[in-house]
Amino acid sequence: MGLRTATTAFCVLFAQGPTAETPPRALDFIEVREGALPLVLSAPHGGTEKPSAAADRTSGVTTLDVGTRELAFAVADELERLLAARPFVVATSIHRSKVDLNRPADDATDTAGLGADVWREFHAALERATAAARKLREGRALVIDVHGHAHEEPLVELGFALDAKQLALDDATLARERWFGEALVDVPWVRGTQSLGARLAEAGLGAVPSPARPHPEGKPYFNGGYIVRRHRDADLRAVQLEFPAVARSKERRVETARAVARALAQVLADWYPAPKPSTETSPAKAAR
Repeated sequence: MGLRTATTAFCVLFAQGPTAETPPRALDFIEVREGALPLVLSAPHGGTEKPSAAADRTSGVTTLDVGTRELAFAVADELERLLAARPFVVATSIHRSKVDLNRPADDATDTAGLGADVWREFHAALERATAAARKLREGRALVIDVHGHAHEEPLVELGFALDAKQLALDDATLARERWFGEALVDVPWVRGTQSLGARLAEAGLGAVPSPARPHPEGKPYFNGGYIVRRHRDADLRAVQLEFPAVARSKERRVETARAVARALAQVLADWYPAPKPSTETSPAKAAR
């Protein structure tokens, strides 16, 4: 089932769940909600279901990012409250011990089967969602991949696929770094005054990189995984957001979602403004 260009608030396309009479399918573990903003929220590590039909992974990280699935949907709700429009959301209910959706296919599962099928369908759903989101801003859109970290410092870590050594460079040097092939680093986007890190800090969430914290200062830091490296191009930006445990807790989740929504709303206004209505007068109207 494909995505339609969204004009309504949202709709759940997948997530009907398997029954006792039918074996589970990949789509049973994928949730896709349509949007009306040039923004796609991805939540690949927040699922809790462990279907026996999918083999357990025996290597790599197998723990879930607690609260990230719920946080992604809460951010979508808050954006709708602020902007009267929702982002696209692609999430999963399957546990990371069965498939790691933020890894290449060869590393995502130990065997073929249900886990591998979920991986394929998840990334296909992200591709459909980003394609629909791009149509809303003349081919441009943003992917936010929601994750959780257990590092000591309670900062939101923004992964742009730049490592800590690169971020430690001064702005002029960083701007000359190669970024995804031949592209050069867009420093204002990464840590300028209108960057997502800056807007998160303004909303009350400490963030790295940001103008106040341009690099991790030697502390643990996640710089972005497979999803933000695969689902991007010159007009499709992608950022991995790693939230500390306190920000994902049940007690703080709504507060965090509101702060993130305010930051994203400002980023959309700064970097993805709606096209202005045409003021040109057609020849037919001019003749009247």
